[in-house]
Amino acid sequence: MHINSITAKASRSLGYLCRNLRYSPSNLRQLAYETIVRPQLEYASSLWSPHQIYLTNKLEFVQNRAARFITSNYSPHSSIMQIKQDISLVPLNLHRSIALLSLFHKYRYGIRPSPLPLEAPSRVSRHLRNQYSIKRISGRTNAFNSSALPRAIVLWNDLPDHIALISNHQAFLDELHKHFLN
Repeated sequence: MHINSITAKASRSLGYLCRNLRYSPSNLRQLAYETIVRPQLEYASSLWSPHQIYLTNKLEFVQNRAARFITSNYSPHSSIMQIKQDISLVPLNLHRSIALLSLFHKYRYGIRPSPLPLEAPSRVSRHLRNQYSIKRISGRTNAFNSSALPRAIVLWNDLPDHIALISNHQAFLDELHKHFLN
């Protein structure tokens, strides 16, 4: 239900932009999308990010419509991935992963000590990407296992050493963007 209300509100906002910015230049349409519609799709998404594919597709569908609106390319024969790549629109799930890692970094290196102790894994496997890995938290339900903290730990353990080591938050974000977007 939550995803339905988010996508409905974002679709209404996008429809408003489509009606009122139809003849505007594409850079203005992209700016309008990035400042009005996309924040609606991303607000606090690191906490409520869906793990079901059909829900992530629902969110991405709004961005796909926005990409076609920005470029005025409504042809069914043109690739939506290519259109988004041409205008540098990053997939929303990547934005959510970066936001979740940013939140986890604040938790890990924050000013106040973390209320929940995070432990190193009991054994270090060669499959772990960094030596700053954290023991995974698992529960009995899929809903818990795909919630924010377990997902953040999995993403954190996949980071290279040189990124997981950074304690300065802005430097961490810069390296994270380089890592994910290049």
